[in-house]
Amino acid sequence: MKACMENENFREGTRMEILNRAGTVAPIGNWLHRGLLICGMADCQSALLRADCSTREKNRRRTRIETMNLRFGGAVLLRSPDIWVARQHHSTGCGDRFIESIHSLKAGLLILLATISIQSADPNPFSRPNIAGYEQFFRNQHNDTAQAGELLFSELGCINCHIPEPEIAERFSFVEAPRLEGIGHRVQPRFLREWLENPHAVKPGTTMPDLLGHLPKSVKAGNVRALEQFLLSVPYPAVRNDVPKDMPGNINRGMELYQTVGCVACHSIDPNTAAQETWKDSNPDIPDSISSVHFPGLRRKYTEASLAAFLIDPLKIRPSGRMPRIPLSEPEACDIAAYLISDSSAPSEIKPVNESERSAIDAGKEQFQLLGCAACHSVKINGNRLTSLLRAPSLKQLARRAEGGCLSPAPRNGLPYYPLETGQRAAISEALKSIETPRSFSSQENLERQLIALNCFVCHRRNGRGGPNLERNPHFKSSGEDLGDEGRIPPDLTRVGAKLTATAMVRILTGQGSVRPYMMTRMPDFGLDHSQNLASLFEKADLLATPRPTLRDGNENQVGRNAWGRSLVGISALNCIACHNLNGAKSPGISVLDLASAPHRLRPEWFRDYLIDPTRFRLGTRMPAFWPAGKPLLPGYGGTTDRQIDSIWAYLNEIDQSRLPEGMEIRGDFKLRPSPRPIVFRTFMKGAGMHAVAVGFPQGVHAAFDTKNMRWALAWKGDFLDAESTWDDRFTPLTPPLGHDVIALEPNLSVARLTESNATWPSKNYAASKGYRLDKDGVPTFHYHFKGVDVEDRISPNESANGLVRSLRLRGSPSLIIIRLAAGKTITPLANLKWRVSDGKTVVMRFSENTRPILCNLEGSQELRLPVDLGLGPIEIEWEIQW
Repeated sequence: MKACMENENFREGTRMEILNRAGTVAPIGNWLHRGLLICGMADCQSALLRADCSTREKNRRRTRIETMNLRFGGAVLLRSPDIWVARQHHSTGCGDRFIESIHSLKAGLLILLATISIQSADPNPFSRPNIAGYEQFFRNQHNDTAQAGELLFSELGCINCHIPEPEIAERFSFVEAPRLEGIGHRVQPRFLREWLENPHAVKPGTTMPDLLGHLPKSVKAGNVRALEQFLLSVPYPAVRNDVPKDMPGNINRGMELYQTVGCVACHSIDPNTAAQETWKDSNPDIPDSISSVHFPGLRRKYTEASLAAFLIDPLKIRPSGRMPRIPLSEPEACDIAAYLISDSSAPSEIKPVNESERSAIDAGKEQFQLLGCAACHSVKINGNRLTSLLRAPSLKQLARRAEGGCLSPAPRNGLPYYPLETGQRAAISEALKSIETPRSFSSQENLERQLIALNCFVCHRRNGRGGPNLERNPHFKSSGEDLGDEGRIPPDLTRVGAKLTATAMVRILTGQGSVRPYMMTRMPDFGLDHSQNLASLFEKADLLATPRPTLRDGNENQVGRNAWGRSLVGISALNCIACHNLNGAKSPGISVLDLASAPHRLRPEWFRDYLIDPTRFRLGTRMPAFWPAGKPLLPGYGGTTDRQIDSIWAYLNEIDQSRLPEGMEIRGDFKLRPSPRPIVFRTFMKGAGMHAVAVGFPQGVHAAFDTKNMRWALAWKGDFLDAESTWDDRFTPLTPPLGHDVIALEPNLSVARLTESNATWPSKNYAASKGYRLDKDGVPTFHYHFKGVDVEDRISPNESANGLVRSLRLRGSPSLIIIRLAAGKTITPLANLKWRVSDGKTVVMRFSENTRPILCNLEGSQELRLPVDLGLGPIEIEWEIQW
């Protein structure tokens, strides 16, 4: 052994190292003294491609190594590049002396390795790219290998360089790598340097390839420095998510949030444990071993403030949704950041780049493009995204020469290196072989592929697949008592496309549609593009071609009634409120989701079918069946099953203008309180007539619309309305506004056709109502038709809540239309397009075009009018009314 260690190659300064399981290296002498050597932990590229010698010499080494066997007792100790054990740095001899070094060590190695079993040829399992969908559904299962390869090809970013032809593009998803604008303000420079040097050592399981590993050490150091300086110099985009540095987080609160809001669905339950953890699962559709998404070295990467800023909206940095946005407040993000870093020695600020290194910055920019970094990462300079200068064959061209390249355990110099395991390489090879074979996917298959890519199955089940495993299951919690799994486990997605409207699905998938406040796991936001795509896929996969219609589809004379629906949900009938909240009012029972959300989320066909047989949709549900075998338990209330259910649907649709049901209503309290959304309430109203629609806003500014004469009749401030006269005494007295500062707005319609702009306004000026529509915030827009012109008329509070903003959108046949903005005994012009009206109103134009309002003098009064020409296309006019 001593002779081996005194070999002249060692005396000349050659340093031999052994790769260990962690992917790092240790001097061979240290390992020999411990009596331990681990073979087969890295690909041959560690020895062949990372030594300082020519490509030709590396090829010669490969040939000699493949023919050299060291055997002891029939066990192959060193056989091929796939189980190479040693690598050499700064060899002065290169070539023969490298091989001779191995022969010189032969005797000592044979003695030490006699009891050691040779390991797999795969890379270190800690280092293989960790793709959640592949780990969950393909790695340990014998199923669609080509689909597994297509998933890997997408998630590893291969199609960013190898562009798929249009006819096969649907098989793949484009995954954009993190955007790098402003990275110097987000991460520590030392982390960036370490990452560029060896991403697989910094973050085992990363999908980032090693682009510089083939370079000699001295050359690599210069390239890393140049890339680091360039990236640190890239300016931050205009929109930032900065969190105050003086907002300290609470570690204990952060730990609780991390383990309950949904982080542990993908990440390690304890982020301070080993990077790669496994667990057992009872679901036969999920393999026994699943890897957490690891985030190492956060103390070295972020400050608490920069990590909190990332957590608030990761989609701005990672738009492809693989790290979705969990809805968090700023203090919550700070708490989680404090928990994940939880190290007082971590830097509190990120130092800016030294701008004096201009030459390094320019060299780094060139490397960023030449290496192909720009194919995956977005970096914009002066508003223009940098383009990749790496030229790669298209996907079909690549398939015809699939051997070698990036897929090889030892790719050629200059190509990305991924530490793929054997199964991953086989899956990608199979996918490439199948490229030439035409293949189409059903809507169900397309949906499933997208759900796997976005890791939705880690929380949700669909068609018997997925859902929380045994290790994660306890971390899905509920704040409600006695709700069971229905109150804590995310809902099953089976047939959800037939359950939810497309609009509701988009809201839910963007983290806005929560209706289960007791469920502590929060639905993340995957971004608008993913959300719209998934909503469309759910619809295509789940909607029946010919669903059984509801009464509202062709049987309008049999529809339900609001009054019957109110009675049915009350305590004297079906007693739905024993479990459900209703329009913000708490149930006296267990308080599950608010029934008022149903019309905003559910399809009426699904609502009807679910009420008839709940167990068909959710096994084990506590929801009772009040219409067993489709027959009503209670007589009356419309008589038939469909009409009773439609009555509940009608009541829920009109809940904002209806009384709470028996058992929930507080007698004598009929005051309507528009919070947190506006209330739209049909009533008989003093000053607005028998066809009034009152609109109450949470800001405390309200208005009433006369749907007979198509005019905004009244406005007032303070309290909204008392509904007693509407609910209990339909005809008298007429409802007055509850608040103060009541003003009249318009005596009749605000649009007219006049031969001259200062002609007398017509006293009979009629328009045909087309109803109103609510926007996502619950604000109504009234639609009506006037002499060939379609009008959309909307009012909402202004920013200071001391007035209203009115907008008119007009479109129709080319013609001159006059809009009356205000009328009064006198109207006084002020500065900046403002006018004061004698009744105390101030009109402020929020519209600036070539046309200007005209002040018309009439007998005993004045009017402010605006002529508009529809020959220029649709026009939108907006003005503010203050009083």
